[in-house]
Amino acid sequence: MSTRNKPRLYLALYPRGACTPHFTSSSNCSSYHFSLLVGPGSSLRSDPGKRYHVAHTDDIHHPFLYEETDIQASDEYVPLVRVTLAKVRNSERVTALLRTVEVPSTTSSALECTCLAWTAAAFRLLVADKGSGNRSACLSSYLKPADWDHVEGRARKYVKRKRDVRRWDSEQPGPWDRKAVSTWNYWENRETTV
Repeated sequence: MSTRNKPRLYLALYPRGACTPHFTSSSNCSSYHFSLLVGPGSSLRSDPGKRYHVAHTDDIHHPFLYEETDIQASDEYVPLVRVTLAKVRNSERVTALLRTVEVPSTTSSALECTCLAWTAAAFRLLVADKGSGNRSACLSSYLKPADWDHVEGRARKYVKRKRDVRRWDSEQPGPWDRKAVSTWNYWENRETTV
């Protein structure tokens, strides 16, 4: 498979409260739900892909649930924005590694019990994964585990910028394609989809 057609790893930010762009949260998380996506390089909302995340539940004994979800053609799984982090060399390895990331439990501290904490741990695990020749076995990326804070900061600035221009306001016309997900390419340091 050529490098151009490889699937991508994305950091995706979703609104709290299903499909509506509400920006408040009653949990210990920020106002966004964080997850990782693996999907094609294009940005159509109907593109196939897989979302990996930890969902908050109402069960006090099991407050978090790890999920892998196919995202094609479901508005429920459309992020507000996404940040392209890497090209995926081995999707099966990505999935296998993500299944090993610890899911927060009731014994975790409040700061550890978030989808953000799980996503950060998952990111660090994926970019630290080394195969032969000190290359990543699953990703093509120059990112390192210590880069998480910068990646998270870039994603927060990007979603704020989109919110400020009312990107998700159905009554606000704009230069964007409503069938596409706003995307920032981290390694190119530029927006690839408005």
